[in-house]
Amino acid sequence: MISDEELMALMRYVDGECTDEEATAIRAQLAHDPAYRRAYNEVRQADEALAALPLLEPSTGFNFRVLNQLKAEPHKAVSPISLRKRLLHISGIAIFLLVLPSVLLLLSSGQNPVLILDGSWLPAVGDRQAQVALGPYLQPLLFVNGLLTLLLFDRGVLQPWFRQRHQPPA
Repeated sequence: MISDEELMALMRYVDGECTDEEATAIRAQLAHDPAYRRAYNEVRQADEALAALPLLEPSTGFNFRVLNQLKAEPHKAVSPISLRKRLLHISGIAIFLLVLPSVLLLLSSGQNPVLILDGSWLPAVGDRQAQVALGPYLQPLLFVNGLLTLLLFDRGVLQPWFRQRHQPPA
């Protein structure tokens, strides 16, 4: 009686799937062991009998029922570039949503916001301080920030959503 591993090796040998070393070892064992030779003949006869069987074709009704239930949809792989673009758009919108309240707070304070630059970090300036009025710059900054956010929202959210929504059904 041969082991399951030896039987699996015989099946691989009959199917032509074993390595050269395994084939040499099997041929040597076939030459010396009658039980191994008997098992080999059984495996070979089973393989020939299976090869002689006709292939069964499914009925047309089966094909029709199954294929009607399946919907062929092409696989849509998302490229890393489009993922990066979408992340860029979303991060741009997030930055706008973080900047907007601070700019609106500065504008609604009623005072002219002033940026005080300390000269202590720059030795050439010394201890002097510089004041920059931010009022004239905040409204254009808010306007440009709003335009960029609308552009990013359009490209990153609206266009992909409408493209997906209006694709013809396959």
